[in-house]
Amino acid sequence: MVESQLPAEVQALGVRVEKVNNNFAMAVGFDAGPYTDQFVNNYIDLYVRDRLKRVKGVSDIVIFGGGKYSMRLGSIRKSWRAAALRRRMSSGL
Repeated sequence: MVESQLPAEVQALGVRVEKVNNNFAMAVGFDAGPYTDQFVNNYIDLYVRDRLKRVKGVSDIVIFGGGKYSMRLGSIRKSWRAAALRRRMSSGL
């Protein structure tokens, strides 16, 4: 294997070397049914992708369409400060 020829420091980082062929060998379609494209994309990414990549001869899985779920987190400093003050007061500090 090529990985055994890499320096020990590189191997310790967990670098993976794969031989790939960029030819499209197969395309699979999923019917979303009552679900959104985003939901189906997320389901395939979480539950199907890794299982298909374990099949001998499969080098990569590309998911087209849909979109990834994301989470937007924001904070209002005053409310965070107020919550911290309430915690301090309730703990007796």
